[in-house]
Amino acid sequence: MAAMLIWAPNYYIHANSERRLLGFYRLFSPFQEIISKPNTVFLTREFSFELCSFIRKEEACQPLSYHDEAFFSEMPADMPLETFLAQKNVDLFYADEIFLAKFQKDPRAESLLTHPEAVGWKLLSLQNSQRYNGLLFKRLYNTPLSFLDNIKTNRFKHSGIFVDGWVTKKSSFELNQTAQSSQLIVTGIIPAIKRPKFKSRLQIKIDGQEVANQELSMGKFNLQIKILGQERLRSVSLQFSKSQVLPAPDQRRVAAQLKFIGFTE
Repeated sequence: MAAMLIWAPNYYIHANSERRLLGFYRLFSPFQEIISKPNTVFLTREFSFELCSFIRKEEACQPLSYHDEAFFSEMPADMPLETFLAQKNVDLFYADEIFLAKFQKDPRAESLLTHPEAVGWKLLSLQNSQRYNGLLFKRLYNTPLSFLDNIKTNRFKHSGIFVDGWVTKKSSFELNQTAQSSQLIVTGIIPAIKRPKFKSRLQIKIDGQEVANQELSMGKFNLQIKILGQERLRSVSLQFSKSQVLPAPDQRRVAAQLKFIGFTE
């Protein structure tokens, strides 16, 4: 029996690729507004450049691809997937069927894939059809869960804060206030170290103007300050009147441990 070699012309392959790309355009077009936000980093396996060029009309979003094994091979064995994506500054992540087949049982991906909002992400879309099978995730920023990741990855400019949230007497942050934002939220803890009646006064300024001045006792605090203004970058400073030294072997001089600071609706 003679063997027959079947040769597929290049235009068939090209046509199939174009049809798949068209399908991706349709798949992601409902999320055009989210993708079109400034400096969005969009991670997909395929067509990342094409999707950014198609969906954003004025400025291209920042495409990122994991089409080969190199991208996720950089992820340490003990690092959760959500932390790795934060280090890469990923805002949107499309986990396709190939990714899911490989990572669905990987402990590093378990939290993001099963309980995304518990680790600072949101599931925007789930596709489960013959043509597409994948999950689209959006990273959440104005949440306590994502706050320390933002500090660790220098997502915004800051000073006077350590990566574990401890702040010195004076700290500052450059934060985006969106058009819908109406409150500045500052939450944290005044540590109980040696002095049981320890108190500290916190002064908060936005763009140099005082917006709050409050005495805080030991324990948790949660300040919610109504803010007016248009969408823009705001300079927020925190000034504590007193500080304490953390127990050995740490011995850093700190004023409080922040759990979250940011503008919310």
